[in-house]
Amino acid sequence: MHAILKGEVDIDIKLKHEAKRLHLRLEKELDIRNFINSVQHVDNYKTIRKSVKILTEKQDTAEALGVKLDVYLVDEIS
Repeated sequence: MHAILKGEVDIDIKLKHEAKRLHLRLEKELDIRNFINSVQHVDNYKTIRKSVKILTEKQDTAEALGVKLDVYLVDEIS
């Protein structure tokens, strides 16, 4: 994938744009899933509230970049 993004591979410009978009989507989804997994079991109320805030910010950031997150991931965030 990095070869495509760096321009080392000859590819149609539309396909390159789609590859960049999908790569960004996967990066954001992985970041959110990893965060969800890291806070799977938390007993402290303040930590839970902070985690919810962070997840919401990550979702908002992804959407601001034009990333359409997986429906199931959005459900997990909720």
